Amino acid sequence: MEFIKSFFRYTVLSALILWCAEVYSQQPVLRPAPSKTDTTLSSTKTDTLPVKSKAASGFTSQVKYNAVDSIRFDHVNNVIHLYGEARIIYGDFQLDADYIRLDQKNNLAFAKGYTDPKTNRYSRRPIFK
Repeated sequence: MEFIKSFFRYTVLSALILWCAEVYSQQPVLRPAPSKTDTTLSSTKTDTLPVKSKAASGFTSQVKYNAVDSIRFDHVNNVIHLYGEARIIYGDFQLDADYIRLDQKNNLAFAKGYTDPKTNRYSRRPIFK
């Protein structure tokens, strides 16, 4: 009886494997369509759109920054968050605050101080030098 069960299992398993191999071999092969070259544009035409200069936008010198508590980088949005006695030095300018957010994609800096929850006093105000 055990021999019949094992024989039946192997037979069914072999048939299943052969059936899967046959079905897989019948799948169509997808190939990309051949690319067509555009012959309607003439190579003698020039581009009339103005070109934006990348040198005029963005930071022109190195930005130095540090923070006592922590620094967090948001690589997706290209933003740097500085926590606790943060400082940014850019050329002759210096910005000190409790929290600074430096958005490098839009070339913006945001700074704010700290409100003590016990005394409800605003301290570590942003100082721009």
